[in-house]
Amino acid sequence: MEIGLFFGSFDPVHLGHEMIVSNILKKKYFNQIWIILSPQSPHKTSQIISKKEDRLCMLNKTFNNTKNIFISNVEFELQKPNYTIDTMLYLKKKFPNHVFSLIMGSDNFLKIHTWKNYKDIINNYKFYVYPRKGHDVTTNLSQKENIIFLDFPTIQFSSKLIRLGISKKNNMKDYLTKPVLEYILLKKIY
Repeated sequence: MEIGLFFGSFDPVHLGHEMIVSNILKKKYFNQIWIILSPQSPHKTSQIISKKEDRLCMLNKTFNNTKNIFISNVEFELQKPNYTIDTMLYLKKKFPNHVFSLIMGSDNFLKIHTWKNYKDIINNYKFYVYPRKGHDVTTNLSQKENIIFLDFPTIQFSSKLIRLGISKKNNMKDYLTKPVLEYILLKKIY
Protein backbone atom coordinates (compact mmCIF):
# COMPACT_ATOMS: atom_id res chain seq x y z
CA MET A 1 0.00 0.00 0.00
CA GLU A 2 1.27 3.50 -0.87
CA ILE A 3 1.18 5.76 2.19
CA GLY A 4 1.88 9.49 2.27
CA LEU A 5 3.12 10.69 5.65
CA PHE A 6 2.22 14.26 6.57
CA PHE A 7 4.19 15.19 9.70
CA GLY A 8 3.53 18.25 11.84
CA SER A 9 2.73 19.73 15.20
CA PHE A 10 -0.60 20.98 13.76
CA ASP A 11 -0.85 23.66 16.43
CA PRO A 12 -3.49 24.32 15.19
CA VAL A 13 -4.45 22.35 12.10
CA HIS A 14 -5.76 24.91 9.58
CA LEU A 15 -7.45 25.20 6.20
CA GLY A 16 -4.05 25.18 4.48
CA HIS A 17 -3.38 21.70 5.85
CA GLU A 18 -6.84 20.61 4.80
CA MET A 19 -6.27 22.01 1.29
CA ILE A 20 -2.96 20.16 0.93
CA VAL A 21 -4.51 16.86 1.99
CA SER A 22 -7.53 17.39 -0.27
CA ASN A 23 -5.37 18.20 -3.30
CA ILE A 24 -3.12 15.19 -2.72
CA LEU A 25 -6.12 12.88 -2.34
CA LYS A 26 -7.57 14.20 -5.63
CA LYS A 27 -4.29 13.42 -7.43
CA LYS A 28 -4.40 9.84 -6.06
CA TYR A 29 -0.67 9.67 -5.29
CA PHE A 30 -1.39 7.41 -2.31
CA ASN A 31 -3.85 4.81 -1.07
CA GLN A 32 -3.88 6.63 2.28
CA ILE A 33 -2.46 9.71 3.94
CA TRP A 34 -1.29 9.26 7.50
CA ILE A 35 -1.20 12.50 9.44
CA ILE A 36 1.60 12.09 11.98
CA LEU A 37 1.20 14.36 15.00
CA SER A 38 4.66 15.30 16.26
CA PRO A 39 5.31 16.00 19.95
CA GLN A 40 7.78 18.77 19.08
CA SER A 41 10.22 19.44 16.30
CA PRO A 42 13.87 19.02 17.36
CA HIS A 43 14.43 22.35 15.56
CA LYS A 44 11.83 24.18 17.67
CA THR A 45 12.59 23.03 21.21
CA SER A 46 12.08 26.51 22.69
CA GLN A 47 8.55 26.75 21.27
CA ILE A 48 5.68 26.16 23.68
CA ILE A 49 3.25 23.71 22.14
CA SER A 50 -0.38 22.91 22.92
CA LYS A 51 -1.36 19.68 24.60
CA LYS A 52 -1.32 16.53 22.50
CA GLU A 53 -4.98 15.82 23.33
CA ASP A 54 -6.09 19.22 22.02
CA ARG A 55 -4.11 18.90 18.81
CA LEU A 56 -5.43 15.35 18.24
CA CYS A 57 -8.97 16.55 18.84
CA MET A 58 -8.54 19.39 16.33
CA LEU A 59 -7.11 16.97 13.74
CA ASN A 60 -10.08 14.66 14.25
CA LYS A 61 -12.51 17.57 13.91
CA THR A 62 -10.85 18.49 10.61
CA PHE A 63 -10.38 15.07 9.01
CA ASN A 64 -12.89 12.85 10.79
CA ASN A 65 -15.09 12.42 7.72
CA THR A 66 -12.31 12.29 5.13
CA LYS A 67 -11.86 8.94 3.44
CA ASN A 68 -8.33 7.43 3.31
CA ILE A 69 -7.00 9.58 6.16
CA PHE A 70 -5.45 8.06 9.27
CA ILE A 71 -4.41 10.27 12.19
CA SER A 72 -1.48 8.89 14.18
CA ASN A 73 0.30 9.85 17.37
CA VAL A 74 2.99 7.20 16.84
CA GLU A 75 5.80 9.68 17.56
CA PHE A 76 4.55 10.04 21.13
CA GLU A 77 5.42 6.37 21.63
CA LEU A 78 8.98 6.73 20.30
CA GLN A 79 12.15 7.96 21.96
CA LYS A 80 12.52 11.73 22.34
CA PRO A 81 13.56 13.88 20.62
CA ASN A 82 11.68 12.72 17.56
CA TYR A 83 13.69 12.46 14.37
CA THR A 84 12.02 11.67 11.07
CA ILE A 85 14.55 8.95 10.21
CA ASP A 86 13.72 7.09 13.44
CA THR A 87 9.98 7.29 12.77
CA MET A 88 10.46 6.15 9.17
CA LEU A 89 12.54 3.14 10.26
CA TYR A 90 10.00 2.25 12.94
CA LEU A 91 7.09 2.42 10.47
CA LYS A 92 8.99 0.47 7.82
CA LYS A 93 9.69 -2.30 10.34
CA LYS A 94 6.13 -2.35 11.70
CA PHE A 95 4.49 -2.19 8.25
CA PRO A 96 6.92 -3.93 5.86
CA ASN A 97 4.36 -4.20 3.05
CA HIS A 98 3.70 -0.45 2.88
CA VAL A 99 5.66 2.03 0.78
CA PHE A 100 6.06 5.31 2.66
CA SER A 101 6.63 8.77 1.19
CA LEU A 102 6.89 12.14 2.90
CA ILE A 103 4.64 15.14 2.32
CA MET A 104 6.17 18.46 3.33
CA GLY A 105 6.26 22.17 2.67
CA SER A 106 9.07 23.81 0.74
CA ASP A 107 10.07 25.64 3.95
CA ASN A 108 10.93 22.34 5.64
CA PHE A 109 12.41 20.84 2.49
CA LEU A 110 14.92 23.70 2.32
CA LYS A 111 16.11 22.77 5.84
CA ILE A 112 16.35 19.03 5.24
CA HIS A 113 20.15 19.13 5.26
CA THR A 114 19.90 19.88 9.01
CA TRP A 115 17.91 16.72 9.75
CA LYS A 116 19.43 13.67 11.40
CA ASN A 117 20.63 11.21 8.69
CA TYR A 118 18.99 13.33 6.01
CA LYS A 119 20.86 11.57 3.19
CA ASP A 120 19.33 8.25 4.24
CA ILE A 121 15.88 9.83 4.11
CA ILE A 122 16.46 11.43 0.70
CA ASN A 123 17.92 8.27 -0.79
CA ASN A 124 15.25 5.90 0.51
CA TYR A 125 11.95 7.77 0.36
CA LYS A 126 9.95 9.85 -2.08
CA PHE A 127 9.12 13.43 -1.22
CA TYR A 128 6.02 15.34 -2.23
CA VAL A 129 6.79 19.02 -1.67
CA TYR A 130 4.10 21.70 -1.66
CA PRO A 131 4.93 25.42 -2.02
CA ARG A 132 5.13 27.76 0.96
CA LYS A 133 5.24 31.53 0.62
CA GLY A 134 8.80 32.87 0.59
CA HIS A 135 10.39 29.42 0.27
CA ASP A 136 11.16 28.77 -3.38
CA VAL A 137 13.03 25.54 -3.91
CA THR A 138 16.22 26.03 -5.91
CA THR A 139 18.61 23.40 -4.61
CA ASN A 140 20.64 20.54 -6.08
CA LEU A 141 18.30 18.15 -4.28
CA SER A 142 15.46 19.34 -6.49
CA GLN A 143 17.00 17.41 -9.38
CA LYS A 144 16.49 14.03 -7.72
CA GLU A 145 13.80 11.90 -9.34
CA ASN A 146 12.26 10.88 -6.00
CA ILE A 147 11.38 14.51 -5.19
CA ILE A 148 8.06 15.62 -6.64
CA PHE A 149 7.19 19.30 -6.52
CA LEU A 150 3.45 19.75 -6.28
CA ASP A 151 1.85 22.42 -8.42
CA PHE A 152 -0.55 23.53 -5.70
CA PRO A 153 -1.59 27.01 -4.57
CA THR A 154 0.94 28.50 -2.16
CA ILE A 155 -0.12 28.50 1.48
CA GLN A 156 -0.11 32.15 2.54
CA PHE A 157 -0.43 31.64 6.31
CA SER A 158 0.87 29.42 9.10
CA SER A 159 -0.18 27.95 12.42
CA LYS A 160 2.13 30.46 14.11
CA LEU A 161 0.29 33.41 12.55
CA ILE A 162 -3.05 31.89 13.51
CA ARG A 163 -1.95 31.41 17.14
CA LEU A 164 -0.78 35.03 17.24
CA GLY A 165 -4.04 36.26 15.70
CA ILE A 166 -6.16 34.34 18.19
CA SER A 167 -4.08 35.58 21.12
CA LYS A 168 -4.74 39.16 19.89
CA LYS A 169 -8.48 38.39 19.62
CA ASN A 170 -8.43 38.67 15.81
CA ASN A 171 -11.06 36.79 13.84
CA MET A 172 -9.41 33.68 12.38
CA LYS A 173 -12.53 32.15 10.79
CA ASP A 174 -10.98 32.40 7.30
CA TYR A 175 -8.11 30.11 8.34
CA LEU A 176 -9.76 27.40 10.43
CA THR A 177 -12.69 25.05 10.08
CA LYS A 178 -15.66 26.13 12.20
CA PRO A 179 -15.39 23.13 14.57
CA VAL A 180 -11.67 23.79 15.17
CA LEU A 181 -12.21 27.50 15.79
CA GLU A 182 -15.07 26.76 18.19
CA TYR A 183 -12.92 24.20 20.02
CA ILE A 184 -10.01 26.65 20.35
CA LEU A 185 -12.26 29.40 21.71
CA LEU A 186 -14.09 27.03 24.07
CA LYS A 187 -10.84 25.60 25.47
CA LYS A 188 -9.00 28.97 25.35
CA ILE A 189 -6.01 27.21 23.83
CA TYR A 190 -4.19 30.28 22.55
